[in-house]
Amino acid sequence: MDEAGERRPEGWRATVIRIFLCLGLAAILSQFFRSATGVIAPELMRDLALSASEMGMLTAAFFLTFALTQIPTGILLDRYGSRLTIAGTMLFAVAGSIVFFLAETYWHVVLARVLIGIGCAGVMMGGFVVLARWFDARSFTMTMGWMIALSNAGNLLATTPMALATEWLGWRGTFLVMGLVTLAVVLAVLAGVRDAPPGHQFLARKRESGADIWAGLKAVFRNPQLPYILAPGFVTYACTITVLGLWAAPFLHDVHGLEGVERGNILLGMSLAIIAGTLIYSPLDRRIQSRRKLVLAGGGGSMACLAGLAMFAESSLWLVAALLIGFTLFNTYNVIVVAHGRTLFPDHLVGRGITTVNIAVQTGAAALQMASGVLIGFVAASVPGAADLPYRFLFAALAVVTLLALAYYARAEDRVPQPLSQGRN
Repeated sequence: MDEAGERRPEGWRATVIRIFLCLGLAAILSQFFRSATGVIAPELMRDLALSASEMGMLTAAFFLTFALTQIPTGILLDRYGSRLTIAGTMLFAVAGSIVFFLAETYWHVVLARVLIGIGCAGVMMGGFVVLARWFDARSFTMTMGWMIALSNAGNLLATTPMALATEWLGWRGTFLVMGLVTLAVVLAVLAGVRDAPPGHQFLARKRESGADIWAGLKAVFRNPQLPYILAPGFVTYACTITVLGLWAAPFLHDVHGLEGVERGNILLGMSLAIIAGTLIYSPLDRRIQSRRKLVLAGGGGSMACLAGLAMFAESSLWLVAALLIGFTLFNTYNVIVVAHGRTLFPDHLVGRGITTVNIAVQTGAAALQMASGVLIGFVAASVPGAADLPYRFLFAALAVVTLLALAYYARAEDRVPQPLSQGRN
């Protein structure tokens, strides 16, 4: 389990690599589906006659569903393990992709996003649960960072490759192909993932009763440090996905006149910055003995970029692109927030604990995306003809909610992680 002083069993490295790659493929698809509507937003709005608020609700449907399914997903992870939970729920993503392919109305694509949200609900957190059982606390943060970095290949697929595929197959055909790919990954997860190393207590666990499940949930929610973690969790990823997965493409189209592949190239740069940021924050967590300082520093950089976008929305495309990429680079500090949250929970509650933190992450994403659609539509209707103004208000609003979340988080206990429970009989 990568614990100091404990000898790894034979074949440990090969097993871990196989597990990591299978989970990574699932995570790539999860990230792809989160962002897939971003680069094609103008085409979706045209083909289905969607308003700005409807587009916001469409993308938010994924995250709202994701958030609502986190508690049952956490229970499934602790009871049945990540392998069966991830594979089983991803079948909903296959169904959602087919519905997206067949969609003719707004409500069809909303249903598709709901099904895909259910399908992806257990992927990342289920992967983190597996990693938490195979690695100690410091190695867990590093390995989680690698997983997040790998998963962002899905964000890359949702940029220029998605734009090119849409030009070739149309957005319907692209979703059908991704549904078939998802089915193949389900089979890979079933074949390649193992929930815990040999001898781990999870493998010899007793099945929890209803009372045990309820007691575990109460223990998670009663943790006094939890609200401080939930605040940045609610905002950090939500800001990223609201910009990258929803409004960056329309902003670049409406204000700077960029077409599909040109928009996709800038979104590609933003996604690459997420990978780079994740790989930067993870080793910093091993070197800097303060997760709170890392979170506050990352949040400060993110706010500066958002403020710059609000002020210089119509400036040169190079400056705007740099600010967008800088924003996603700094805003990957969410990996530190999740690692901080992991330290709050014992091993037998790790599934419910991590998914509880993820409730805030996904609820925030849904709330900000819905609110952003309303804000964009309201400003556009109030000041017609000012193409840049709705986006200026959006970037300023995201900077303000980030500031409020960080101000609350600054009161959190600054924990230095200790090794996880050994988890062995």
